[in-house]
Amino acid sequence: MKKTFILLLVLTAIVLIACKSTTEVVTSTEPTTTTSTGESPATTTSTDNTTTTQTTTTASTVNCVDSDNGLSSYDTGYVDDIDKVRHNDKCVGSELLEWYCTPEGLAKSKSLTCPEGCNSQGTACSKPASLIESEKQAANPSQSSTSGSGTTQMSAGNCTDTDNGLTYGTKGTCKDGNSYPSPFADFCSGQRDLIEMSCDTTTDSCVQNTYTCSGNCVNGACV
Repeated sequence: MKKTFILLLVLTAIVLIACKSTTEVVTSTEPTTTTSTGESPATTTSTDNTTTTQTTTTASTVNCVDSDNGLSSYDTGYVDDIDKVRHNDKCVGSELLEWYCTPEGLAKSKSLTCPEGCNSQGTACSKPASLIESEKQAANPSQSSTSGSGTTQMSAGNCTDTDNGLTYGTKGTCKDGNSYPSPFADFCSGQRDLIEMSCDTTTDSCVQNTYTCSGNCVNGACV
């Protein structure tokens, strides 16, 4: 009987120890997830049953458009800013308010002085006679160099002038053997300077003559 009682005590002690060990064991964990949203694709990492999602937001592309590509005082242009608002180049007095895009993509304006004044539309500086002549020579390599002060030889052979020489109040055209397909027309350079075309009797060719009008120069004639 005494042995049986001792055996029961031992079994009871074993059961109590086993129950205590079971309560101290952690049998499960639950993963946690953290997510942040943005405009670009997400990147996910996982460590010790914890998942974290991170994103990077990309700045929108700046879009500024300049039609005349920078500070171009002799070209009529405009700028469209990032809000699609258009800013036109325009003259204020003898200065041109020229719009342009900064390297950061912002629309800005700058006042530029026009030595020859503004064009008749008030949208750009008037080109000086020297620049106009350079452009003409680039477009027509047959034109020759300057033959005298204020007079530039254009081409040679069988010259005719519709306004018969230096007639500053009438727009005319000069034609010679090398002016094909279009004759050389009188034109204005700035608000007062007239480039009058006429025939040089010595070379039988069209020449340019610069004349400053007492009033204004409009459409190739003094008014």
